[in-house]
Amino acid sequence: MKLSDEIREKIIEMIRSGKSSEEIAEKFDIGKMQVAGIKAHLSKKGKKPQKYSIPSNENVKDFSLWSKTTQPYELVRETVDTSVLLGTDETFNKKVYWNFDPKTGSVNPHMLIVGETGFGKTYAAQCIVSELKKKKFATIIFDYGQGFGIEEASKEFLELAYPVQIEASRNGVAINPLQIFPEDIMGPVNVAQRTADTFCRIYPRMGIQQKEAIIEAVVDVFFFADIHKDDKDSWQKPLPSFNEIHRRLRAIADSDENSLRHYAKSAYSHISSFFRFNIIRDDGIKLTWDEMINKSGETWIIQLRGLDYYVSMITTEMLLWNLISYLQSEGPSKLKLFIILDEAHKLSFERGTPIEWILREGRKFGVGVILASQQLEDYSKVAIANTSTKLVFQNHDEMYMLSKALAKKCKNISDYKKISEIITRLERGKAFLLNENIGRKISIDDFRSRRNLND
Repeated sequence: MKLSDEIREKIIEMIRSGKSSEEIAEKFDIGKMQVAGIKAHLSKKGKKPQKYSIPSNENVKDFSLWSKTTQPYELVRETVDTSVLLGTDETFNKKVYWNFDPKTGSVNPHMLIVGETGFGKTYAAQCIVSELKKKKFATIIFDYGQGFGIEEASKEFLELAYPVQIEASRNGVAINPLQIFPEDIMGPVNVAQRTADTFCRIYPRMGIQQKEAIIEAVVDVFFFADIHKDDKDSWQKPLPSFNEIHRRLRAIADSDENSLRHYAKSAYSHISSFFRFNIIRDDGIKLTWDEMINKSGETWIIQLRGLDYYVSMITTEMLLWNLISYLQSEGPSKLKLFIILDEAHKLSFERGTPIEWILREGRKFGVGVILASQQLEDYSKVAIANTSTKLVFQNHDEMYMLSKALAKKCKNISDYKKISEIITRLERGKAFLLNENIGRKISIDDFRSRRNLND
């Protein structure tokens, strides 16, 4: 039985959490020999890039963070190559790294950051971005005026990451969301569905009838451009302007003969604010994903500050879909890009959204994502399950929701109340890290200490 990438990742995660071969084989209805083969493969690939160090007693501050059934020296590991410095282990006074390569470290290259305002989420993300730049990984940051912009970011971050800021909210972007993806088997119909889904997801008061009106408007726009779902050759013709959707929706609303006219009028009223800002336009900034991603280690900030909430969310989704289209056209790739999404609670993680695609499929196309928000409730089950690394700053942990989620994956601290005690008392700049199923309290190394470490 050939295993899919998704099943293989789940098996690897269970192996690393200490599950037996029998339990894994039964869960996935496979042979124990297959599980043993994956274990052997992991062992072989994990030896060279990792080194283990045994801490001396004088470096150990507090053994209460560790399970009594597990020897601490088995859990203290320093990784190299595809790892970036996060901070210092508060218990063992050792540097802690995030090894994001699924071949030798985390199951996937995705990180979830949680914490209340003012305790270090954005600063930690800035530090991680600067470390990724050292490793020559491109990063694309979607900023909504929350601390990454050139005007408000720390001087150290600007000097180390040296970001290029794209003023999307001010100058617009020249992309066309009507682009037909390689996986769009119905061509224009798939595009119409995706466009309507985005609008209706962001504007929650729109229902299925308004959605149908938007779909009809998009299909009509393609039809007038002589692009048809049954004629794949027509898919190569020049795409119509995205703004044509707005005009076509108005025409449907004004048509006495169209049964969707009332719903088209309602949909038109809802989405008019998006078109009024005119962010997506032909004379906007042209985003060359190839240059942004493949130019060694560049840091890019897509600045969306000052936009209406709904407009910024729609723009983010459409930019991500445009990026995904490029990635699909390039095909599977080694890891080369990280996307940073601060204030992730504003985004949708529903099935069929670009973020859900990145979490599930991004690794295959060389993309990792770092999500930051205030509460665990801001994330979907998909986001929680598909981010193998969690970085938690002080959190009130209502009804133990966060600590229970962490305890399920933490093999050295199984008591969720112990984890809750830690995360509710974290000082500014301190965090609880769950990585490779090991939980530890760390202090985030500041930019000055990172400079000294490299000197």
